[in-house]
Amino acid sequence: IKLRFALEEGLPHLFSLQNTAGIYFDLNPPIITNTTVTTLVDCGLWQATITPLSTQLLTASEGEAYQWFLNDEPLVGDTAMSMVASISGSYTVQVTSIHGCVTVSPPHQVTIVGVEDHDPDFIGVVPNPFSDGTRLIFVSPVMPDEVVEIVDVHGRVVRRLLGTGSREVELLRGDLSAGLFIARSLRNDGSWVSTRLLAR
Repeated sequence: IKLRFALEEGLPHLFSLQNTAGIYFDLNPPIITNTTVTTLVDCGLWQATITPLSTQLLTASEGEAYQWFLNDEPLVGDTAMSMVASISGSYTVQVTSIHGCVTVSPPHQVTIVGVEDHDPDFIGVVPNPFSDGTRLIFVSPVMPDEVVEIVDVHGRVVRRLLGTGSREVELLRGDLSAGLFIARSLRNDGSWVSTRLLAR
C-alpha cells in the first residue's frame, strides 16, 4: 500500500512533519509504525560568508563541509572552515549546511604586499564573545606537543588544550565562568602567541 500526501503551500523554513500509521489486519488491533519526522528546508535562505581574521587568515560561516576557491579554481586540500591565503586574488568558499544546502560565498579580495604579510603571532577567536564554545585559529598548525593555555584575569591557568596538528583548537565552555580570559601558547619556535577572549 502506498500513500501520497500533498504538502500545504507556504509552510515555513525548518517546519517539521511527523507521520505515524496504523496497520490493520482483519479485526486485530492495529500495528502502529514508528513516527517519522521530515524537516522542510528552504535552501534559498542559506548564505555563505567569509570573515577575514587578519590579512591572510580567512574563516567561513559555520557549516558541515567546505571547499575554498582562488579565482574560481578549487584549492586542493583547503576543505576546513579556515584557511591562510598565500597568493593575492579573489577567494570564495563553498559551504554545505547541516541540512545539505550548498552555496558559494561572495568573493573576498586578498592583496599580499610582502612574502610574509601575515602575523605569525596572531590567534583568531570565532566567535568572540562566546557562550557554549569557540575556536582558536592559528596562522600555523598547532602540533600535538604544543599546549594552549586559557588564563583567567588573576593569572591562573584554568584550562590546557593540546594541539592536533591543525590550525584550529576547539575550546568548549564547560565550567568556565563568564568573564575575560587570555589564550596563550608557547610555539615550538620559542615564540609566545596570545589573545583575549570573552565568555558571556
